[in-house]
Amino acid sequence: MSYSNKSSVLFKSLGLVSLFLYIGISLFLSSCSSFNYVTYNRSDTMDVDPEPNYSITLNPRFQEFTSFMFIGNRIENFGTYFNTFYNAQDKFDDGYDEYEKKILSHYSDRVDSIFITVQLSQDAIDDFNAAIEKASKVIQYHKSSSFMDKAVFLIGRSYYYLGDYIKAERKFNELISKLSMSPLLEEDNLYLAKTRMRMDNTSQALESLDKIISTSQNKSIVAEAYQSMAEYYISQRDYTSAIKDYNKSIELSSDNSFRA
Repeated sequence: MSYSNKSSVLFKSLGLVSLFLYIGISLFLSSCSSFNYVTYNRSDTMDVDPEPNYSITLNPRFQEFTSFMFIGNRIENFGTYFNTFYNAQDKFDDGYDEYEKKILSHYSDRVDSIFITVQLSQDAIDDFNAAIEKASKVIQYHKSSSFMDKAVFLIGRSYYYLGDYIKAERKFNELISKLSMSPLLEEDNLYLAKTRMRMDNTSQALESLDKIISTSQNKSIVAEAYQSMAEYYISQRDYTSAIKDYNKSIELSSDNSFRA
């Protein structure tokens, strides 16, 4: 066999090897991105959506990595957001808009109206209940998604604005006990303190607000903590303390709407 023929056979062989390597690598990458990465042993459970390891799944970097590497995780987060959480958030926002209108309408009636639990319109009640129902589907079916803690927190706030403080406290405590790795933990603690204030558990609420003020690095959350304390002092007709805390709240906040 001539040298040129030998070279031709060699190049063809190398070409086939490269082709098989390319196919193998492609299949491997395809398989890597075709299923969900989960933080539990699939063989140990028969649940439709078992409890994951929340200390891992609530880490934003974990969600970013798995959504990039595994198409199943990407589809899970995409579907959870648009099919359930987006609708829950939309209903919550509608209910909160009605809540704000109701609160503002009482401002001119009495000075301490800001601390009164107002009677919501039926539309607002329906919106908050719809938000609870839709967010509950995230908890029921999509525990491994990046929206698990957001759903629990949204349900807690919905109960809070509905004036159902017992259920609100239960949900805020659920996030603290089960989802403590959540980036929403500080805000959840703030709402838990506000809830306890409404339940007349004043000493524990004020203690929690003081702790948030002294430890949190989030100025917006600290500003809201001062606001909650000011609202409480208004209800007690301690206007000097209320003004002092409102001033601190305004100084810390960069949100013009909040400052107003």
